[in-house]
Amino acid sequence: MNYLLIGNEIYGQNQRKKQLIEQFVSIDDQMNLTYYNEDANNDIRQLIIQCQTYPFLSDYRVIVYENPSFIFDSKLLDAKQQQALVDYLSNSVETTVLIIVINKTVNSNSLI
Repeated sequence: MNYLLIGNEIYGQNQRKKQLIEQFVSIDDQMNLTYYNEDANNDIRQLIIQCQTYPFLSDYRVIVYENPSFIFDSKLLDAKQQQALVDYLSNSVETTVLIIVINKTVNSNSLI
């Protein structure tokens, strides 16, 4: 399952993000809850590997990626990386919940 939370209402985004996390895993689950932020490198292959990893002693794995820089500047990913991301999103693992949170203005060079 993939979720995209986009907008400038940060409080509402944080509430919805917390609800989604708690719906699938415990907020304290260190094994099945992973956070990436805008400072993370743009290694899409690593993100996809993480998304394809099955959960440990749980039904779901949750990955939260906040303000990924490649969303704001599509030039950060080459065509092969962009296609790999599209392929994963089109055929995601049913035990992984990917939550992408965007609370910045998206420009015309973006993937969205």
